[in-house]
Amino acid sequence: MFQRWADNTQAVMPIIASNHLLTQIEPVVQQVDLLSRIGIELVDIIQSGKKLDQKQIITIKQMIAKAKPIQDELIVAIVYPVETLLNHAY
Repeated sequence: MFQRWADNTQAVMPIIASNHLLTQIEPVVQQVDLLSRIGIELVDIIQSGKKLDQKQIITIKQMIAKAKPIQDELIVAIVYPVETLLNHAY
């Protein structure tokens, strides 16, 4: 799931760039891409049995908090699954 969302960014960005009505959702697409990549990394960390250090936890929590608010009437649904993974990675 996370990989599919991350992969979609490359396909979606040219569409957004070519339509001025869609440019306002570019920050949301970028947040989904970032959180998808974090989700992939968290799955790897959990599967390997490793733990995040405090600095990594704080950084990821800040990224999640930034993506939580509704933006242009859009909710970044990936926030909550990534937050759940983070809670299992330390």
